[in-house]
Amino acid sequence: MQIKAITNLDLFTMPHDTSIAEATVEMASREVGSVLVEKDDEIVGIFSERDLLNRVIAQGRDPKCTYLSEVMTSEMKTVNEKDNPAVALDIFNHQRIRHIPVENEQNKIIGMIGSRDLLESKAEVDYANKMVLLREMAGGLSHEMNNPMTILLATMSILEKIATSPKPDFVRLQKQIHLLNKTANRISTVVHGFNNFAQVNSNEEVKQTTIGRVLEATFNLIQEKIKANGIDLVLPENNLDTEINCRPVHLSHVFYNIIQNAFDYTKEGNNLKIDLDIESGQDLQIKIKNNGPSIPPEIREKIFEPFFTTKEVGEGTGLGLALSFGIIKEHGGELFLGKDSPDTLFVIKLPLL
Repeated sequence: MQIKAITNLDLFTMPHDTSIAEATVEMASREVGSVLVEKDDEIVGIFSERDLLNRVIAQGRDPKCTYLSEVMTSEMKTVNEKDNPAVALDIFNHQRIRHIPVENEQNKIIGMIGSRDLLESKAEVDYANKMVLLREMAGGLSHEMNNPMTILLATMSILEKIATSPKPDFVRLQKQIHLLNKTANRISTVVHGFNNFAQVNSNEEVKQTTIGRVLEATFNLIQEKIKANGIDLVLPENNLDTEINCRPVHLSHVFYNIIQNAFDYTKEGNNLKIDLDIESGQDLQIKIKNNGPSIPPEIREKIFEPFFTTKEVGEGTGLGLALSFGIIKEHGGELFLGKDSPDTLFVIKLPLL
């Protein structure tokens, strides 16, 4: 996603010799917080509400006798229309300004982007990211349901034959009923997990649970898809009973995002491996490693940035790993790339109880 997608192209400009009184009336009527200042058909500065407060009101100037050229900000921070929105977000956070001019490739100002535009866009992209994730899960759901449904139909056919037999085999009947119950429970688990995943919200309560339960809930939603594509998922055998305080569905989102991301870049016949280690009795480390292609050095520092993606347009929003990073941070932990591994290694550190 580029900044031009959320740029306001309706440029609001005023001549440099406009009085502050006139400018503020016009800004209020348009319900905007800034105006671009123009001289000889060129943009020479920007005047904002902050300039009004700091350079006019705070200094006791008369708005009727003070002009834009006297109090405007001439050294403007600008962004390029092809920049990642994260560039604008960084400026908003560090410069504490609310509006930034947007330039095209010829360094001509073509519009403005406001902090509110970015936040509204992020909310839309957050929603789009969730929809992409749910669409991926819906595809995975067909894999997860296909095998149990096949078993279910076959078992029902066998039960019908046993029931209509002159001499029913009750031992076989009992085994088939047991298989039927097991398969139905499997379907129920998948559907329940999908519903939980789809309905996650920011108000999910923090609970004490084991890391094994969270991982199991995630695997229930993706294991058949991985098997169907010839990828071997190596699950951890130790420390599954380690207890943590977490928002289980949020944490499951993180695992799903990282496993799905690894899945996208892991070729058939390769494997995904998950290890659980306890470091110095203080942190639980979850290591998710795939032996597919490694992440190039030039993008390692960017993969957790909002909107950054190497996927084709329409295949990803660039928010999956950024959201995962934020969720782990909210849990008091860390999410980072392992440095010394020849494979792609994601490391999640969570505090122990």
